[in-house]
Amino acid sequence: MFAKLNHLAITTDQYTLLGMFYRAFFGLKTSGVTEREQSAISVGDGYVGMTLIPRRAGRRGGLDHFGIEVEDFDAACGRIAEKYPDIEVVKRPSNRPFASY
Repeated sequence: MFAKLNHLAITTDQYTLLGMFYRAFFGLKTSGVTEREQSAISVGDGYVGMTLIPRRAGRRGGLDHFGIEVEDFDAACGRIAEKYPDIEVVKRPSNRPFASY
């Protein structure tokens, strides 16, 4: 397998309600620091994590970002550059240890 989805983030006005829904309906478990649920809720099944982010003024609701895990980072960057030359691959800030590029 070349790549797999490992993270999904959704911006919504109803992030607490959606968090309860995903936990109750799909059996997802909270992950990360639960004290930060005032600013976001993270749930997952052990393979894919989902963060529900409260929508702030001026931001649209919906899919915010996603993360994928690739077997070969250089090959993935090459494919991105070939098919989407305007896309820039950047390293995440050091205060985000769970995200790399």
